[in-house]
Formats: sequence, C-alpha cells, structure tokens
Amino acid sequence: MKENYDDRRKYPRLNLRVNVTFKVVENMSDESARDIKDTVFENTTKDITPLGVCIETGKKIPVNTVIEMKLHFPETIVPAIGQVVWSNDFGTTGTYYAGVKFMAINNKHFDQFTQGLSEFYISKYKESGEKEAKSYIMDLFKKVFKI
Repeated sequence: MKENYDDRRKYPRLNLRVNVTFKVVENMSDESARDIKDTVFENTTKDITPLGVCIETGKKIPVNTVIEMKLHFPETIVPAIGQVVWSNDFGTTGTYYAGVKFMAINNKHFDQFTQGLSEFYISKYKESGEKEAKSYIMDLFKKVFKI
C-alpha cells in the first residue's frame, strides 16, 4: 500500500486562510529571485503547521528563497522569516503556491502564534481535557521552535 504524504507529516496541516504580506530577502542559488527582491506580495495562506506555511503567491518563488513575512491573524500580526522549500503552480489557473519553512518568529508574538494554533488544534481534534491539551501543545511548539 502506498504511503500517503500527509501520514508522514510530523504535524497535521491546519486549513487556515490568513492574510500574509511578504517580500524576498535573499536567494543565493537562483538569480531569478533578483527580479522580485523587495517586491511586497499580499496574499493568503492555504494552510499552516507549527513548522511552516503554504502561501498562495500568484508568482513562482524560487526554492531556497528567504522571505520576510507578516501573518495577519485576527488578534495580532506575527512577523517571521522563512525559506521557500517548494514552489508549484496547480492547474491551469496560474495560481502558484510556495511551501515556506519557518526560520524565525518574532519572540514578542510567539506566544500569540502558538496560542492561536493551539486553539485550532484543540478544536479540530477535540482532545480530552482542554487545559491539559492546550498546555501540552504549547510546550510542543516551544520545543519545535527551541524557545
């Protein structure tokens, strides 16, 4: 039986659409990134995990590109730095998506980020004992981000 890619994921995706602004900071391995350096993109996420985010980009962003982004959650804006690990177009619509691995999240907003994701995880999986589950997941995120 073929293994499903989602089954190999360390953390499940949260199908969460959040506005995101980002700009290319650097790409040492692909000169095509120079054409879009410092261009500010305004798009949305497709999904989020504690390790990264899938962004609808509207344009192909080369792999290994480092981006500076702001995730616009309802209660806060979370600044972060990420690296594009994959970039694809899907279908004939010209829609591009980029998988971005978090490299750094602003410490000031980290607790709000983990709090928001924890609440989504809790509501999605309805773990027993909300307080214990919330504490466990927040501790897990802190280990993931080594904070």
